[in-house]
Amino acid sequence: MPTIKDIAKLAGVSKATVSNVLNEKGNVSSEKIEIVKKIAKDLGYQIDGQAKMLRSAVSRVIAIILPNIAEKRYAHIYSAAARACEQTSYSLKLYLTDGYAYKEKQILNQVGADRCAGVLAVTSFLNPEKYYDAQKFKLLFLLRREERPDCAYYTFSFEQAGRALAAALRQAGAEKLILLCEAREEKLCRELTDGLLSEYRPEQMETILDSQEFFNQDIYKQFRENEKALSFVVFSQETAELIDHISHFLGRTQDLKVYCLAAQKPERAERFFSYELNYRKLGMEAAIHMIQSLEEQKSLCSKIFPAEEQRKPPFFRKSAQKERVRLLTSETPAIKALELLLPNFEKQYGCAVEIEYQPLGDIIHDTLLRQREAYDAIRLDVSYLPYFAPLVLEPLANLGESEARIEADYFDNQAKNYSHVGEVFYALPFDISVQLLFYRKDIFSDSQQERFFYETYKEKLKVPESFAEYNRLAGFFTQAFRPASPTRYGTSLVLGHNSSAASEFLPRLMSYGELTYDAAGFLQMDWSRAFQALQNMREARNYTPGGSTASWNEAARLFARGEIAMTIAYIHHASEIIKAKTAIAGNVDYATVPGGNPLLGGGALGVARQSKKKDLAYEFIRWAASSQTGIELMLLGGISANKKCYQEREILNRYAWLEHLEENILKGERKQIFVNQEHRFEQSLLERRMGEHIVRNCLGRESDSDFFEAVHRILNDTLTAGKSGTVIKL
Repeated sequence: MPTIKDIAKLAGVSKATVSNVLNEKGNVSSEKIEIVKKIAKDLGYQIDGQAKMLRSAVSRVIAIILPNIAEKRYAHIYSAAARACEQTSYSLKLYLTDGYAYKEKQILNQVGADRCAGVLAVTSFLNPEKYYDAQKFKLLFLLRREERPDCAYYTFSFEQAGRALAAALRQAGAEKLILLCEAREEKLCRELTDGLLSEYRPEQMETILDSQEFFNQDIYKQFRENEKALSFVVFSQETAELIDHISHFLGRTQDLKVYCLAAQKPERAERFFSYELNYRKLGMEAAIHMIQSLEEQKSLCSKIFPAEEQRKPPFFRKSAQKERVRLLTSETPAIKALELLLPNFEKQYGCAVEIEYQPLGDIIHDTLLRQREAYDAIRLDVSYLPYFAPLVLEPLANLGESEARIEADYFDNQAKNYSHVGEVFYALPFDISVQLLFYRKDIFSDSQQERFFYETYKEKLKVPESFAEYNRLAGFFTQAFRPASPTRYGTSLVLGHNSSAASEFLPRLMSYGELTYDAAGFLQMDWSRAFQALQNMREARNYTPGGSTASWNEAARLFARGEIAMTIAYIHHASEIIKAKTAIAGNVDYATVPGGNPLLGGGALGVARQSKKKDLAYEFIRWAASSQTGIELMLLGGISANKKCYQEREILNRYAWLEHLEENILKGERKQIFVNQEHRFEQSLLERRMGEHIVRNCLGRESDSDFFEAVHRILNDTLTAGKSGTVIKL
C-alpha cells in the first residue's frame, strides 16, 4: 500500500507538503497540488477517514436513533437527515431500538464509544432524562415534546392534528373513536387526545396503548365487540393498512373509517382519511439544525411543526354524458407532465381534456384574436398576460374564485405577475419559473482550482455576484483560455430564440444600474448600460460551446453532461439536470443570477372568455393549480406555482434549488421592466422584436449604431404609443 513518503519521493516535495495537499491545508502552489494529486491517484492512495478523524480529535458523526425504518414515517426522517448530512462533511450513523428501552440503553453506550458529536433520537424511554442527561453529546429529541427548557426537541403539533381530525370525524357522523397507538407514544397520544376533545367527550373515546406486535389482537377484539360502524384513529400508515387487511378478512369494510396521521400521500379508498405530516421536512431541518449547532457552538432550540391540511379521498362527480374541455397552450415541461395526469381529472369530473399545442406567437395572433377556434381554458405566458388577459380571459371573480385563496396558496409577487391585470383577477398561477445560476460546486470548491484562480487573479474563487465576475469565471473554466480547466467551456448563452436572447439581455441591463422611467411610467433606456450588457453577452460567446446555445433546455443539458461549469437557466427547464443522471448530479449548487435581478418565466391558466363551458373549465384550472396535482407534476419533472408543494421533502430532495424558490420569486422581474405603472401594452412582442436585434448584434450581423436605431425605434413605437392613447392605462 503506498504511503505519504512514497508520494513525497516521486513528487520531489516534503511529506508535510503531501499531507497539506491531501488534507487540503496550508499554502501550497497550484503546480505542486496538481503534481501531488496526480501521483497519489496514480499510486491508488486513499486517505484513511477514520484515522483522520482520530487525529483531529473532533468527531463529525451524528447518530440517529429510531425504533425502525420499516415504518414510512421513520424511513422518511432517516432519508431526509442523511440527505442533509450528505451536503456537509458530517456523516449520519443509524441505530435501531425496535421500540425497546433496553436496546436503546445499550445503544447509548455504543454512541459514546463511537464518539458521536450529536444525537437525533426518537426515544422509546417513557422518561429518557436519566439515561440521556449523563451523556456528553448534543441531543435533539424527535416526535416528543419535553417540558424542560434545557431539552430541545423537533415535533409536530399533534393537538392541532387532533382538532382537525375531530372536526372531520364529527362531520362524517362518527359516534365513538378508537385511538390505537404504541405504549411508547403515550405522550403523543395525550396531545392528540387533547385535540380530539374539542369535539368529543372522554366517554366517546377509547384509547388502546399496546406494543405493535399485539395490534392484531386489539383490532380483532374491537371488531368482535362492536357491531356498529368503527372509527379508528392511528399514528402510522402501517397500522391503517393492518386494520384494512383485518376488515377485508372479516368482511367488515362497509362500516369502517380509518383516520391516519400519514407519512406520505393518503390512501385513495373512500374509507380512509389522512392527515399528512411532513416527516421528511422534520428530519431534514432537525439534521441541519444539529449541524449548525455543532459548527457554530450554539445551543439547540426546539421547534413545533404545524400539521398539514387534511387530505380526503377525491370527490367523483357523476356525469350523465361525457363532456370535454379544450386547453390551448404552448409546450412546456409542466404541461407535458400534466398531460399524463389528465385521467385523474376525467375520473373525478367525468370530463376529458383535449390539449392543443401552439407556438407562443400563434396562440395570440393566429388563434385567439382571429377567434378561429373555440377554447375553454388557455395558458398564457407571463409576458403575454398583462396585454392579452383582458382580451381573451374571463375574470375569475365572475366564476366565484376567491382572491384570499391566492394569498394562501401562492408566494408573494405571484398575484402581481401571474394572475392580476390592474385590480382584475384573470388567471391562476400554474408553472411559475425564475432564472437561477447553476454551477458545479465540486470544481468551485476544489483546492487546486482555488489555488489556480488565486495565482491568476489574487482573489478568492467564489460564486459570481456581477456579470463581469461571471464572464471572468467563464473564461477561467474554458479550456481554450486555460487548458487545465476541468470543463471544456465556462457557460452557455441562449440565442436560439429572440425571446430567449431578450431574457439573457435584460438581467444584464438591470445589473448595471437601476432603471429609470419618465413621468408617465415608461422606460427611459440608458444606452451606455445597454451597450455594456451587449458587450458582456458578446464576450460570453467566447466561453460558450459553438458560440451560442439553441434553447434553455439545451443549456441545462450541456451543464448536466459536464461540458460547462455554469449556466443561467429558468428553473422549469432545470429538471434536465436530474434526468441526465450524470456524475455531476450530486455536485450542483445554485445562486441568484449575477446582479440579483432574475427574470420571471412560466405562465398561468385562465378560462377563455368565449367558452361555453366556463364552469367546467374553471374546475379544470383549479384542479391543475392545486397542491395535490402540483406534487404529482413536480415528481414528473414539471413545476407548480402552489407553495404547499414546496413543503414536500421528496421534491426538495430531488430538486434542491427549489428550497429557495420563494426568495428568488420575490426578486424576480417581468411585468414592470418596461413600465413601472399599470399600463397595457404587448410586452411579449416588444421582447421578441428587441431580441431579434440582440441576436444580430451578438452574432456580428448588426453594428452597435444599427442596433441603437432599431431598438430605439421599437421602444418608441411600442411604449410612446401609450401616450397618444393606443396603450390603455388601467
